[in-house]
Amino acid sequence: MSLFPLNYLLILPRLLRRAIRCQLSRLEQAPPDPGRSFLLLCRSLLSRSLGWLLAGFFLALPLLFLLLAILVLFGQAPDAAVRAFTETSDWTLSQKISPPPIEYDAHYLCTVAVGGHPVLVKPTRYGLRHGKRIVVNRQLCVANAFEQLLMERAPHFHRAVRQFYDTHGYPLSQKLTTPLRADMTYLLMKPLEWFFLLCLYTFDLKPENRVALQYTGR
Repeated sequence: MSLFPLNYLLILPRLLRRAIRCQLSRLEQAPPDPGRSFLLLCRSLLSRSLGWLLAGFFLALPLLFLLLAILVLFGQAPDAAVRAFTETSDWTLSQKISPPPIEYDAHYLCTVAVGGHPVLVKPTRYGLRHGKRIVVNRQLCVANAFEQLLMERAPHFHRAVRQFYDTHGYPLSQKLTTPLRADMTYLLMKPLEWFFLLCLYTFDLKPENRVALQYTGR
């Protein structure tokens, strides 16, 4: 299938060269016409354009300096245009390696953190759960911090809550297959998140420290 476009690329420069030569020969053979003085001037200038390559190279340097100055002024690295092609994965000029898939289907709040629209669910960082990398947001960290506090203060009640959660949470996560459903779940969980925060600030001496340490492996 690549034979036709390859032949096209080989033939096109020859056709262009032949057409330009034919046009130049016709202009040279035509009798001088006062009305074509401007066209003759343009032709004479273009016929000497082979020597403009070096001039174009030097004239491009001020333009390059101006572009670099604009990039630095707006906080971009000078090689930002090149890095757009190299800081990728699975492409010809890529220098990065694609990360392994992130687990998100074992916890429906994790599903929200990964599958929802980032503008709404606001994923904050990567975390570790059971030795696997996941994406977390504040709602997930608050819920897990509340569960940890509940496990410390009321272990029997925590076991009952955990059993109910394991029974219904995972089947629900299987239905959160679109960003819109994940967004709806995030919004429905907001009142519970506020309740969890109220409990944390009431019964924990350093609630934000507990929230910040969730899914860090510490």
